[in-house]
Amino acid sequence: MKINIQAVQNEHVFFREEEVCSFFLVDALRPYYPGSARLVADVERIGKDLKVSLFLNTEGEYQCDRCLVTYKAVLENKLEQMFHFGSGGLADSEEVIALPGDLIELDLRQMQNEIVVLNHPLKMLCKEDCKGICPDCGADLNIEACRCGEAKVDPRWDELKKLIR
Repeated sequence: MKINIQAVQNEHVFFREEEVCSFFLVDALRPYYPGSARLVADVERIGKDLKVSLFLNTEGEYQCDRCLVTYKAVLENKLEQMFHFGSGGLADSEEVIALPGDLIELDLRQMQNEIVVLNHPLKMLCKEDCKGICPDCGADLNIEACRCGEAKVDPRWDELKKLIR
């Protein structure tokens, strides 16, 4: 998403856009987000500073780490960033990005990528209480019971069982 910052004059300006999720700088994430992302940028100019709040909403297609079922989930979050035009002022802070004073268009792709990377699930679960797949018989324990019967016990533990009896 690119926004024309000359249109922002000491007020809130909203920019809305729907963009195909090909903007990712991280190629490994592209397969998870085949659709489009809805973007809303709330931009406010405060003197030489620009406060940008970027809201991103898209749908991800994931594969459950436990049961291997493909499922969809909404990825939605926002990120705020301060920008400063020219030298001096807030540009010395680590949280403020310095921009040239004659900049006309601000590219928000880096912010879009940060939202996705920071909110991409580390553990992909179709549901919190997913039971997964039985390692022996391969039954999806969310749908059916295990077909293995009695659990197999490692014979190396037999000596310890004698101590319990």
